[in-house]
Amino acid sequence: MQLAAIPLLDPFHAQQEKIALQKHFKAKRDHVLARLKELHLEVDIPPSSTFYIWLNLEKLPAPLNNGLTFFEELLKEKTIVIPGIFFDINPAHRRNLFNSPCHHFVRLSFGPPLKDLDAGLDAIDRVLKKAKKKGMHEFGQGYLKTSLEIPEPVQVSG
Repeated sequence: MQLAAIPLLDPFHAQQEKIALQKHFKAKRDHVLARLKELHLEVDIPPSSTFYIWLNLEKLPAPLNNGLTFFEELLKEKTIVIPGIFFDINPAHRRNLFNSPCHHFVRLSFGPPLKDLDAGLDAIDRVLKKAKKKGMHEFGQGYLKTSLEIPEPVQVSG
């Protein structure tokens, strides 16, 4: 097995493999960015060295403009994005997550196969069309939207 792996370590072969991978992921990145643009979801800073897209939702109507609601609605469509607040560095827990600078973002991966990426982008399209057709009242019901809605603890006398 080790002898069979030696040709793979050849610098020319490794360079060719690197270039092939870069082309492959660039094509997928460009495809996802183009589809997002068609959905009027522009990416502020296109990725150049990862297979993740940091998508700003601030221009969407509330409550779809926050990562948690966007995540929740896409989950109903069997699609997963990662809410931006999961990447907030807040070690002292001094900030309420709803005041996080990451609150209006989600992270998308363009690592999966192209057909899966298109299925996820189609799900985003369905959620946006649902919002346009039915309005915002149906969105964001699965969690408390602000810290103001968190009830005070109940004191139990015993």
